[in-house]
Amino acid sequence: MQRHCIKFICIFFGLFLQVIDSQAEVYLSQKADSLFNEKKYKEAATIFEQLLDNHSVNRQNAFLKLAFISEQKGDFSKAIYFLSEYYEVNPSEATFDKINKIASENSFGGYARSDLNFILLLYHQYFIWTCLGLIAVVCYSFYTVFKKTIKKEAVALRHKITLVIFLIGILGFVNIGRLYKQGIVKNEKIYLRTDSSAGASVAGLLEKGSRVNIIGEKDVWLRLMLNGKVQFAKKSDFWIIGENW
Repeated sequence: MQRHCIKFICIFFGLFLQVIDSQAEVYLSQKADSLFNEKKYKEAATIFEQLLDNHSVNRQNAFLKLAFISEQKGDFSKAIYFLSEYYEVNPSEATFDKINKIASENSFGGYARSDLNFILLLYHQYFIWTCLGLIAVVCYSFYTVFKKTIKKEAVALRHKITLVIFLIGILGFVNIGRLYKQGIVKNEKIYLRTDSSAGASVAGLLEKGSRVNIIGEKDVWLRLMLNGKVQFAKKSDFWIIGENW
């Protein structure tokens, strides 16, 4: 009996603390919005970034306001980073164009409308609808196979193959975003290497604000695809879009 009482008390206090934390986060969010409206951008940015670190805020609102604050400060590379994070949450052609406009005005590299970037634009814009379409086909195929199995009828090979292909398709489509990321250089200048080692030959140079395509990681190094070649750079030199979701 005593053990049950102790367990109940622990659960109660755990829920109580969660409610307090939630209320504190709402208060901080409202405070950040208020500071932003009063044009106290530095103070507002500090709170917004703190809330984002704790994953406890309306991310779309925070990303847009942090992008605006960064642009007002003249930190255009960070403005692009926050706009890119917003784009991941709410993809649109307008945000895509805004990112490329800032990049063009500041001569940042890696923002050209390449085939790969265009495919990623479509991927983000139509992610939900494509997933729903794939799921609908899988459900129909599964229903067909299940119905025939219940009736003890022969299941056509094409139905089995269709089901397997679309299941693999859904898994692959959903995981593209995890396997492939983009990063923005946050330091003034960084060196690219031919291998994941500080002793490897220098393959090139990137300046602050440049965007790169990340195709993998190895220890503290990012594996990048630049101009059709695999190169490496330190992870600490980048803001990685969507990394902390």
